[in-house]
Amino acid sequence: MYSHKTAALVGICLVGLTAPVGAQEHHEQGSLANVGAIAVVVQAIPADAERDGLTRDLLQTLVEQQLQQNGIPLRSFVSSSSSSVPTPGYLSVKVTMFKAQALSRTIGFIYAYNLHVGFKQQVQLATSKAYITAETWTQNTLGIHPAPKLQELNKTVLDLVNQFSDDYLAVNPAS
Repeated sequence: MYSHKTAALVGICLVGLTAPVGAQEHHEQGSLANVGAIAVVVQAIPADAERDGLTRDLLQTLVEQQLQQNGIPLRSFVSSSSSSVPTPGYLSVKVTMFKAQALSRTIGFIYAYNLHVGFKQQVQLATSKAYITAETWTQNTLGIHPAPKLQELNKTVLDLVNQFSDDYLAVNPAS
């Protein structure tokens, strides 16, 4: 009987849960000073999520539009394989998801997700003077969301992008 009570409690929690359940933050505002124009890279999104309406192309467009609207200068992504030449920084958006059947049949499928927005840039090692790419600003949020409303997660990603924009603009005032 105990396992049925536990399952019922978990089911009740999942029925009402459509917002992020937690956040882990790591703001390094100072690392954004004088970085200039940035690129945006949205990592591949799981195929199930793409089919359910959360597409990489749309997310890329929305993030770029939000940054421009916030006054952040953008540029194209440039990659370098050389460790002696620094490359400009970029904002990386990564969506990690797992789709599962909800305990309540009225919900159908749900996604457990981690949304990660991080700023990556070249930093120089003090010992060897070589350049490496390091994430110097990051913000995450975890949650559970029903599959039929998955596109609503675009807003959650844009909230993280706005947090980045606030930190960027705090150390790079408009001229």
